[in-house]
Amino acid sequence: FESIDSILPLFKDDPKTHELATLNARIFLAQILATAKDPDALTLAKATYRLRPNAVTANRLADVYDRLGDFASARKYYYIFARRSRKRDIPYVYLSLAAFFKHAGPDRELKKFVSKMKRLGKFKTDQLYRREVERLLEIK
Repeated sequence: FESIDSILPLFKDDPKTHELATLNARIFLAQILATAKDPDALTLAKATYRLRPNAVTANRLADVYDRLGDFASARKYYYIFARRSRKRDIPYVYLSLAAFFKHAGPDRELKKFVSKMKRLGKFKTDQLYRREVERLLEIK
């Protein structure tokens, strides 16, 4: 990957910067750059979060930190994601947090979110959700 210096001008001083499509493009680019371990990923993700500090951008910023190996910061933003999420999204919030703690630790945090998921009505009644949770987390 080349530096994002050539791409960032597309997002600067643009009145459309706050539009959802542009925000999504910014945060997805940050995630791609984080996969390549490009430190510019964090700059872009943090700037996007500052433009629209909501559950989605908190989740994506957490993902960027996670991909860059900064698990403490990832944890912080995953919890911000959880606090800002809508009630109907909680099953997926718990799944995101459990998936993070599965690879980043500690196990007690993983167990906490697996336990919370198992108590959800969706886990008990939605077989597709339950199978996805079990597959991703290798639990029974």
